[in-house]
Amino acid sequence: MTTPAGRGAGGRGPVTRRLTLRARMALLTAVAVALAVAACATAGWLITRNQLYRELDRRLAAVSGGPPGPEGEGPARPVARQLAEALAACSGRPTAGGARPPGPFEIVQLIDARGRICTVPGSGSLTVTAADVRVARGESGPLYRDGDGVTADGTKDRVRVLTRPFRTDRGERAAVSFALSLDEVQGPLDNLALLLAAVTALGVLASAGAGLMIARASLRPVDELTDAVEHIARTEDLAVRIPEEGTDEIARLGRSFNSMTAALAASREHQSQLIA
Repeated sequence: MTTPAGRGAGGRGPVTRRLTLRARMALLTAVAVALAVAACATAGWLITRNQLYRELDRRLAAVSGGPPGPEGEGPARPVARQLAEALAACSGRPTAGGARPPGPFEIVQLIDARGRICTVPGSGSLTVTAADVRVARGESGPLYRDGDGVTADGTKDRVRVLTRPFRTDRGERAAVSFALSLDEVQGPLDNLALLLAAVTALGVLASAGAGLMIARASLRPVDELTDAVEHIARTEDLAVRIPEEGTDEIARLGRSFNSMTAALAASREHQSQLIA
């Protein structure tokens, strides 16, 4: 069996053409700018997300009876009375009236110290975590978290939850979880992510074009040096000189090249004189 052309005994594929120096400079510039733009876009998205979540947490605290305080501080009295009725109904005790969903929340749910769930009629339900049970037992303070819930009409939703301690008039220890939908936060965040992705893509394209122009301008002296070398190789004319303006590396290379051609010309002149 013959070995395919371009492949060695080790099974190596065809040798790919290396990028030119100009292309590599443009590529490196585009990658550097893309990383910088992506980092700034990610930082902006995270800062916006934190601000939106902070505002949502503030609303949760405000409408549930004020900022969460130490253990034993419950929601405002009108809300607490309705929650106490719901907890009594959950425990099988008679209540003064049917419990109603308190406040402007999407979901409200009670958890007693034994971890039992007491749903408020017409208020949906939440997935209870071990952290919620610890709050109900008084082992930890109020907490904010993201969670999953089911609204009163049976729709599953991602929600922001505030679970805070709660004591009834009978002194029963429990916790109440208030939830607001994350749609009002997630929607703007998704739109912002699309906008930042588009800006990043435009930044990459613009940086690629700028990289090509920068590489072309930076390598112009190298092109002149290449032309001079090719001219000498064709004509053996050692009198060719290239510009030496500046103090950068390209200018030093030009001066070194001119010194080399001058030395070669002097050597050729001495050889001609010797032969003569």
